[in-house]
Amino acid sequence: LVEMIKPNGWLIINHDDARLRELKPKLAEHLADKKIKVISYGFDPEADLAVSNDSPIYNTVEEKKVPAGWQAKVNYRDDSLPLRLNNIFSRQQAYAPLVALAVGWVLKLNFLNLTAELENYQLPPGRGRLIKGLKGSWLIDDTYNSSPAALEAALVGLGQLEITGRKIAVIGDMLELGEHTIKAH
Repeated sequence: LVEMIKPNGWLIINHDDARLRELKPKLAEHLADKKIKVISYGFDPEADLAVSNDSPIYNTVEEKKVPAGWQAKVNYRDDSLPLRLNNIFSRQQAYAPLVALAVGWVLKLNFLNLTAELENYQLPPGRGRLIKGLKGSWLIDDTYNSSPAALEAALVGLGQLEITGRKIAVIGDMLELGEHTIKAH
């Protein structure tokens, strides 16, 4: 895929992925003759577009603490902007909006406008949406086909929620794992 980037193009990589982080200098060197620039995003402070000071946001509903979103600072070079994402509850869910910010930066779009637009970002159905349930309960709808990494991220996110009452995980099958099916489950 990298070879298909046109001259003067961009490669955007997740700096939190150790494999990509290690490849970044090699990729930059390899793509230099085509004048392809590499930008990274992530929670690691060494990322070009680095997220810091992140924390969940809570509302109080019927005297109970309810997850309402997530907030952070996005740092690029000497600039820092606040980012608020309503309707998500964990770091893992912030990656898609971070990619959008990186693409916006590459396209030289206004970062203030981008962060304002992302405030009401909605997760796709079945991908970790927080849904009000019965009797004051809340459900995390992560019913789309999962993977071991996605399941781990969902459980970590659930574990980090500061809520009143029990936390219950109902876990189904993970499909399309091939020879890793039994081990992964």
